[in-house]
Amino acid sequence: MTVTVDAGALDAAFEGALDHDASTHQSAPAPPRQPWLNEDGSPKYGVKADGTPKKGPGGPGRGNKARPESAPRGDAKTAQAAATAAAAAIPGEPKDYSDDISGALFLGWMGAASTPWTKAQAAVIKNATPQMVPAWNTAAQQNATVRKWVEKLSGEGSWAWIIPVTMTTAPLAVGVWESIRDPKVRAALTQQTAEDWEDFLTATAEAHGLERASAETLAQMDATADAGMNGSAAPGL
Repeated sequence: MTVTVDAGALDAAFEGALDHDASTHQSAPAPPRQPWLNEDGSPKYGVKADGTPKKGPGGPGRGNKARPESAPRGDAKTAQAAATAAAAAIPGEPKDYSDDISGALFLGWMGAASTPWTKAQAAVIKNATPQMVPAWNTAAQQNATVRKWVEKLSGEGSWAWIIPVTMTTAPLAVGVWESIRDPKVRAALTQQTAEDWEDFLTATAEAHGLERASAETLAQMDATADAGMNGSAAPGL
């Protein structure tokens, strides 16, 4: 059986199928455009570090407020230093160092007055103090080196602790000197020490349950020992 094909009909059918496909493709709905893209497909808000488009504007919190720019750390330090320098440059009332200087001179006077061999020098320091205080106060206000030493003598790390130490140690120095210089003072102090020593030995013996000889017996023993040291306890020697 022979089939006759109409070439014209075949071409018409083929062109009709192509036209149908083209019309179907053109009528298909376009995919929805992403809101973070422009009409041409470029990122509206820029791209992230990985290259993908950002989906919204940057900024803290919600909304489209721009993030405030913070000043660099170095600029903040510079501004603070400038403010400090400006405050220091403002002229003000100079500090009064009179009390500090008086205290330092008082220390010198106390140290010299506490020993018998420097009492004359202590009087010199005391007599010169009223004139020295205002003069050195002015020098400290106008000269950084003088001011440094005044603050060192009176502030933290100063020698102010010498005052109570000297006041409590001065009687010791004076007493030792008087005990050497004055025989009456030396005799009285010797008697006091003898009584204190007796009390100490008695208290120590009682604390350990021991018996001690009376003070009279001890005195006789001491006299005998002294005589032996002087050679009178051993006649004929």
